[in-house]
Amino acid sequence: MPIQTPRDLFLFELGKVYHSEQSTLQGMHQLVQQAQNPQHKSLLQQHITETQQQIRNIEQCFARLGQPATPVPSQFGDYMRDLQALQQQNPPPELHQLATMGVGIWYNHFEVGCYRELITLAQTLGDQECVTLFEQSLRQEQTMAQKYDEILRQAGQQVVQRFPRAA
Repeated sequence: MPIQTPRDLFLFELGKVYHSEQSTLQGMHQLVQQAQNPQHKSLLQQHITETQQQIRNIEQCFARLGQPATPVPSQFGDYMRDLQALQQQNPPPELHQLATMGVGIWYNHFEVGCYRELITLAQTLGDQECVTLFEQSLRQEQTMAQKYDEILRQAGQQVVQRFPRAA
């Protein structure tokens, strides 16, 4: 569908975020099974619950616009692609865990930007209900990013002690 109006742009961007959240959810389901760090596993489980709600929020906004929820694949926001690229590098388990925590940080910060854009577009269209839903998602993403920052710092300190520094 060509983008000719602010509404078209909103639907397009909504579809990209929808795809990103679906990809992230799929990746987190995979990671929670592999997580060895109990804090990371707990954080992933919380993030799965929040992401499921964020997907419902997006679907609700599609419905408000009278459109089916349609994912729009994008080069950005493809969590599964990034996890597969990491796995192809075959890092030791400790480094794999650390790297997946880093992916969590990256995607949460990416999604903060996505929700800020969706809020602005929904405001442009005068859709306060979608604005409210996306503000909730934005707060969740900001909080989750802080939690990933903290857990990555802690895990990183532990991993550094196990591996000698390169000369």
